[in-house]
Amino acid sequence: MDDNEKKNPDLLLIVDDDMMMRLLMRETLEQDGFEVVEAVNGAEALAVFDDVRPAAILMDVEIPVMDGFTACAALRKHFDAQHTPIMMVTGYDDIDSINRAYEVGATDFIAKPINWPILNYRVRYMLRGSRTVVELAHTVHKLHQSQASLTKAQRIARLGNWDFNVVSGTISWSEEVYNILDPTQKAAISHRWKPFSPGCIRKTVSSSPSGFAKPSLQARVSNLTHRIVRRDGSLQHIQQQAEATVDESGRVISLSGTIAGHYRTSANRGKGSVS
Repeated sequence: MDDNEKKNPDLLLIVDDDMMMRLLMRETLEQDGFEVVEAVNGAEALAVFDDVRPAAILMDVEIPVMDGFTACAALRKHFDAQHTPIMMVTGYDDIDSINRAYEVGATDFIAKPINWPILNYRVRYMLRGSRTVVELAHTVHKLHQSQASLTKAQRIARLGNWDFNVVSGTISWSEEVYNILDPTQKAAISHRWKPFSPGCIRKTVSSSPSGFAKPSLQARVSNLTHRIVRRDGSLQHIQQQAEATVDESGRVISLSGTIAGHYRTSANRGKGSVS
């Protein structure tokens, strides 16, 4: 169960040691359809949060045991409260107090005397912004999970992928490309290795000091199999496949492809290899 599923979207936590202020806030918010729970100090607020996971917190600054600033900072260290909106409520409206509220992680700041007719609007606006942040964080988390799964699948299959911008000459590739070519030569590969050029089918293998091959292609290409000698003397058979993207004139502007390492055999050091 994730953080969104634990939270009641209409439940608010009011933290204030002033009973009359809690009563006024409760009545105002409940009239707009919210549910309300209360705490009278910062330490109690932390305990209540653990129990009920409110959708948002309205917290006075001047409260006993643990003041509002300290409680807000403590909540931000709580994993499930990292994205919970916290509105600081205080009689201080000076710049230093406002800055401190935001520094400890407050989402919003409202000064006393409270403008009661707009309180509900401020709370709903704060909640709407928080949901957007949580949704974004959830999306990023899913992307990271997907990337981790893809990386694992590529490692198991010994399959890397790359993208080559022909116009700018820039290239990017996945981590598995390094493992296939030669993980001990990562820096050299980053600076010197290039995948398919937009062309076809003359291929050469160079036994350079860095131990990996540099295929040179001069016609339209979709598939290439060749061998490289790694620095440890092993022979790596690799296969590349590419797909070109062209502009309106038919000029190749980018290439995307894969590189697969099929197997390795022994190779004599110092001898070049042929494809």
